[in-house]
Amino acid sequence: MAIWRDPLDELIDDLGRAVPASPTPAQDIPPMEDYCVFGRYMLSRDPAERLRLAEDPAVQRIQAFHDRLARARRSSGPVGPTG
Repeated sequence: MAIWRDPLDELIDDLGRAVPASPTPAQDIPPMEDYCVFGRYMLSRDPAERLRLAEDPAVQRIQAFHDRLARARRSSGPVGPTG
């Protein structure tokens, strides 16, 4: 007796075989918790709190990540209209 199979399940299985899984993410994006701490750092109006948060490893990871992105974009050359 044949068991009915949903065509969507078959499509998902086919895609799973056709598209190779990426072993690592394309970028080492910091976790959301780091962005929450960075948000507190950016929104704080208290100079002492900003100094304390600036030393937090989460804020430093976010800043380092965005510095790497900026360097990569600068090194890729100028982007202008095509035509």
